[in-house]
Amino acid sequence: METGKECTMPKENSKRYYWLKLPKSYFSHLEQKKMRRQEHGKDMQIVYLRMMLLSIDKNGYIYYQGVYDSLEEELAEEFDEPVEIVSETLEYLKENNMIAIDENSDCFVPESLELIGSECSSAERVRRHRGSLKALHCNTDVTGGNAGVTGSNTGVTSCNVEIEKERELERKNTFCSEPENPPSEPPLISLPLNDKTYHEVFCDDVDGWKELYPAVDIVQELRKMKGWLDSNPTKRKTRRGIRRFINSWLAREQDRRHDAEGGRTRSEEISIPKSKEEIESEIYKIVHNLISREALERYRDKIHELIRLCCPFEIFTQEQIDYMKREWKMEPLHKENSLIAPREDIYYFFDDKLGIIKDDETNNVP
Repeated sequence: METGKECTMPKENSKRYYWLKLPKSYFSHLEQKKMRRQEHGKDMQIVYLRMMLLSIDKNGYIYYQGVYDSLEEELAEEFDEPVEIVSETLEYLKENNMIAIDENSDCFVPESLELIGSECSSAERVRRHRGSLKALHCNTDVTGGNAGVTGSNTGVTSCNVEIEKERELERKNTFCSEPENPPSEPPLISLPLNDKTYHEVFCDDVDGWKELYPAVDIVQELRKMKGWLDSNPTKRKTRRGIRRFINSWLAREQDRRHDAEGGRTRSEEISIPKSKEEIESEIYKIVHNLISREALERYRDKIHELIRLCCPFEIFTQEQIDYMKREWKMEPLHKENSLIAPREDIYYFFDDKLGIIKDDETNNVP
């Protein structure tokens, strides 16, 4: 994907190219599987990939331009997709902490930062040209062999000279390749990962986060992260997920400080308590996004127990959790202990789990 950004080089300006580096197992990740199971899951995956592509040359941000009434409408126009699909995608991504949208409707996509690859056009040109020179080298060997030993040696020597020129040009332009961290620079802090290795954080990383989260003491928060990961070894992150963890932590701290400076906390923003009906309606809206209607009908007599098993604690608000404790005398399992919502091919498992003896009756779902 070509962008208009410039890369400083001696004697010329060069454009920079960006791409997403998706691992082979990308669509096997749990969040992708869960997204695919939504009603418009395939379309939502396409919208999310296009959002990452749109943000890779903007440090993971998609900026709301104010041309349309909402970010959803602008993205729908940009991607030529229905607004409803885009809205459904954004709602899913927010619920699963895969994006953050600020008060200006600007959208931050942290995963795009993990998957970005880039090079300046001179490096791309050298790489492409060097490949053509290798092909020319082979052709010269064959042609020279037919013409005689002298012709062959001349062709090889000419190609070698050209290759050395290109290699020298590439060496001169290596400063354009933006290495993640200079090898001689010591890490500022190291965060433990679930495979017993460490993710090293350097000063350049901190400088980038300071621009994104100006209200946050980045170094102090990194120390808190290290302490939390040391104290919770079973919840340490993967190498692929650690940067998302850092950005989510810093984004929450930025929001918290912003609210504190405004003289209110998030809990104070809701001044009118919600009725029981409103809270229960919110809960069932979340439940219907995770569990199929067929499964809800099948287990209508054990609906609360089904919600407890299959709808993770983390997707509900504290108000909703308190309501379940008070009215239903239960609370959902945490994400690591929850079960995948029942499908037709595993009903037998949930029949046994919930102690259900099925009959032909059907009633409405709450």
